[in-house]
Amino acid sequence: MTAPRRRGYFLLLRMAGAAILWERLWPRLWPATLVAGIFLTLALFGAFPALPAWLHIGLLAVFVLGFAATLYGGMRSLKLPGHDAARARVERDSGLVHRPLTTLEDNLTAGLDDPISRGLWQTHRARMAAGARSLRLRPPSPGLLRFDPWALRAALVLLLVVAAAMAGGDAPTRLKAAVLPHVPGTPAAPVTAEIWITPPAYTRMAPLFLNAATPVGEPLAVPAGSVLMAQVTGTAGTPSLDLGTAQTPFAPISPDPAVRSYRLETTIQAGDRLRVEAGLGTLAEWPMRVIPDTPPTARFSAPPEATEQAHLRLPIEAADDYGLKEVALTVSRSGRTDPPEKALRLSVPLPGQAARQIKLPYVRDLTAHLWAGQPVILSLAAEDVAGQRTVAAPVETVLPERAFRHPAARAIIAERRKLADPSDAVRAEVAAGLAVISSVPRLFSDDVVVSLALGLARARLIHDSRDAAIGAVAGLLWDIALRLEDGSLTVAERQWQRAQERLMEALRQGAESPEIQKLLDELEQALADFMKEMADEMARMGAMDMPLDPDAQFIDSSDLQRMVDEIREMAQAGALDAARQRLAELKQMLENLRAGVQPGGPQQQQQQRQNAEAQKMMEALRQLAQRQQELLEKTFREGRQGQQQPGPGQQRRPGQGGQPQPGQQPGEGEGQGEGDAMAALQEALRRDLGNLMLQFDSMMGSIPGALGEAERAMRRASEALRGSQMDPATQAQTEALQHLRSGAQDAARQMARQMAPGPGGQPGRFVGQRPVMPMGRQPDRDPFGRPAESGSGFSANDSVDIPDAMDLRRAHEIVRELRRRAGERARPQFERDYIERLLRQF
Repeated sequence: MTAPRRRGYFLLLRMAGAAILWERLWPRLWPATLVAGIFLTLALFGAFPALPAWLHIGLLAVFVLGFAATLYGGMRSLKLPGHDAARARVERDSGLVHRPLTTLEDNLTAGLDDPISRGLWQTHRARMAAGARSLRLRPPSPGLLRFDPWALRAALVLLLVVAAAMAGGDAPTRLKAAVLPHVPGTPAAPVTAEIWITPPAYTRMAPLFLNAATPVGEPLAVPAGSVLMAQVTGTAGTPSLDLGTAQTPFAPISPDPAVRSYRLETTIQAGDRLRVEAGLGTLAEWPMRVIPDTPPTARFSAPPEATEQAHLRLPIEAADDYGLKEVALTVSRSGRTDPPEKALRLSVPLPGQAARQIKLPYVRDLTAHLWAGQPVILSLAAEDVAGQRTVAAPVETVLPERAFRHPAARAIIAERRKLADPSDAVRAEVAAGLAVISSVPRLFSDDVVVSLALGLARARLIHDSRDAAIGAVAGLLWDIALRLEDGSLTVAERQWQRAQERLMEALRQGAESPEIQKLLDELEQALADFMKEMADEMARMGAMDMPLDPDAQFIDSSDLQRMVDEIREMAQAGALDAARQRLAELKQMLENLRAGVQPGGPQQQQQQRQNAEAQKMMEALRQLAQRQQELLEKTFREGRQGQQQPGPGQQRRPGQGGQPQPGQQPGEGEGQGEGDAMAALQEALRRDLGNLMLQFDSMMGSIPGALGEAERAMRRASEALRGSQMDPATQAQTEALQHLRSGAQDAARQMARQMAPGPGGQPGRFVGQRPVMPMGRQPDRDPFGRPAESGSGFSANDSVDIPDAMDLRRAHEIVRELRRRAGERARPQFERDYIERLLRQF
């Protein structure tokens, strides 16, 4: 036998020995394998954690002992196959007879010296070798059928596959739970407890997260109604939550008992502690203090009173711990049993969304109501953001009514007042009264409009029996009386008030920017009509020739336009609360302005010349302030552009030369930088202010101190501009502009004191073609009606900061930059989404 054939032969013998070993080993391992398979199947199905601890431990011991016993019993009689057995296996599988492989391995021991014997032996070996050339080895056959005639092994394999598929990724966890039984009183694995407390949305409080690392210190402040969600992982027993009032069990996350995770969600209404328990131990505990949501409070801080304009003033105070949703006023007639739907319900405007406290004088014009002049009961109710409602103690008062001077207007209002209790008899009585009035046209100066309106009102009372006709006729009669009393001024005032109310409501509800801009346009037009009608009314009254009241505040129509522009810019910048406050200040200012228009007598020509000179000086001061404002805006723009100045060797921006500016003398600033040119403009303004100060000194004998401060601020601005220091120049110019406006008010008051011969009316004046109106006596308030010491105005508190021009301009630049970046499609999608969210409020 050659060397390769010998190596292949011995390899075949080793394979035959392994086959014999498997045939002897597998029947002996089968019982132990059956026990292990049953245990794995039960473990993967998650059966063990669902059992009581004592039964789990007992079954685990049974499986361990059974596996050990069957394994020991089978392996005890195991014998390893030898060389002869492997050789015999190969001979049998190859179908060889007479044991040829044994002959090939044997040696001749006798007859070695006999040539015949050696020849016969060699011939015999050759014959055996020829028969052993095709050796074969069959696969092992343990004969397990004798031990498992019912084929239980197939069923066990099938169940094991199904259990593994059901366990999936939880298979290691289930196997661990099967071999590590839970002992009562001790956690089966590391336990984690996590708690999320989410306060109600209206509290505007951040959620609270608790875990084992959260320190136990001061009691947790939890608002009532907060939603608690807790999750516990790793405990075998079902945990529970103790809030000090009751215990609530957790619910398992999965129906699989091997997944030891539990979850609970509840609402916290009361309790003094927050404790998570499992078994006999406490997993986590914190002291807790539940903060109840108290109902709102509302009251009248002072008795109701009537203003000079016959408006109802109600000092209202209301507060809530988390915010007010609505404050409403209900007006019902005293001593009457009217149905609730006939009561008058008024909504009190709130400063800002969910204001926690308000304290304001609520002023409402109810002179047009049919109950004006009658005793009424006022009920104040407040509702918080949680829906709780409180009604204050009712207050009885008399609704203010307007006093009409025109005889026909008084007669019409007297008939109109009867419609407060409409009936068929009352309708006929009022119709007859209107007929009497319309039969005397000279009472209303033969006004065709009044005559037609009276006829229409009389016809509706006679022929229209609907309840809505009473309201329409009452409104028509009120308009007729106003036309007779005030002409078109009151109509314009009512249009302005309606525009203001619509805009205020839109700002309060956070309307979209296009709607707010539309309402602002309507407000601006109504304001222009109102100012024109007021100027015409003052001219008709001869108010331009009346002496000035030294204690009056004065306002220019350009100031009104500036306030409207500021409201528009605040709304565009998203500062809705600040816009509402500025709108309320504008409303207060116009009310004071309206109160300042009173009739008076003519003055002498000398007084008129003094007034004309004073008006000329005030106009010059106003124009000076306007020029300073324009230069301030230019300085601010240059300062912003200077931060993006091209580097050395780069091309300058267009317009960065030393070109002369508007108002600049020829040759002034040529060849100089932009800073020098603006410094020259600033110096020109300072010189004009100096000349104007000399005129004030010549006329009044003194110069308002604020104008001197403005001159010094202008000097500092000029020096900063020469050094191209735009930021310091902007600050100095802003200060100069503020002093100019303050100086204008001081100058107006000084002129009034000098020219007033004594106590008098409160007239208006014209500056060019613009009316400069007095605003009545306001000893403790500024021209906008705000308290002089606090400046709170309409706001219920001082939490709303009014942005100045620089803030608004900066906000506009930020919005433009965001819109530019939003249009760059190369930016990542998440960044563009973030920019879109920022732009939504604009």
